[in-house]
Amino acid sequence: MNLLKFGIAGYGKMGKIREQTLSDSPNASLVAIFEIAEYECNDKSVHKCNSFEELIKLDIDAIIISSYVSVAAEYVIRALKSGKHVFCEKPPAMNANEMQEVIRTEKKVQHMYSLI
Repeated sequence: MNLLKFGIAGYGKMGKIREQTLSDSPNASLVAIFEIAEYECNDKSVHKCNSFEELIKLDIDAIIISSYVSVAAEYVIRALKSGKHVFCEKPPAMNANEMQEVIRTEKKVQHMYSLI
């Protein structure tokens, strides 16, 4: 099995928990993190992105969205449109209209979208 390459958008409490989960998996690797606040990552090989756009342009398979809910729908939609699988930590939208757009986008691109 090939390693699944992940990026994380949002490196607060849940982002750090997801980082640990990825590091514990023999089938996944964390490639990059995008976070608007200052942070330090224990793994110095992880790329620190300066923008979400930079994150989605990287050679990664999936993005974990654990950022603020105010940008979750935008990030989910952009990640799906860029061909990435998406795992959304937060509610993926601020309202029903945003959620409908997320669902429409997911159906169009036929990638995996997971919401917990």
